[in-house]
Amino acid sequence: MKKTFIIFMVLCLTVTLLTVTPAAAGGNSFWPGLAVGLGSAILLGSILNPPRAYYTDYRPVPVYNPPEYCPPPPAFRERWVPGHWVESYGRYGDYERYWAPGYWERVY
Repeated sequence: MKKTFIIFMVLCLTVTLLTVTPAAAGGNSFWPGLAVGLGSAILLGSILNPPRAYYTDYRPVPVYNPPEYCPPPPAFRERWVPGHWVESYGRYGDYERYWAPGYWERVY
């Protein structure tokens, strides 16, 4: 492969040097010569150094999805019992009356 490439390049160089006519001096040939030289340099640069397709294999960013909180259904209900007076007889048979503040009562 390498040998055939070198032979091909030498053959192209030989054909090019044998078929080129000598440049004629005179006239205003600076700007066209500059344009041809610059264009050939750009073309040769793009042939020898082709643009590379950059492929980056980035890992996906981990996304944290916290679980949604769903409380379990209660096994009972509660209802509010407002405060009230409680009348009863004490330990020794005496009558007592006291205030019971409001509280939550479980209803099964």
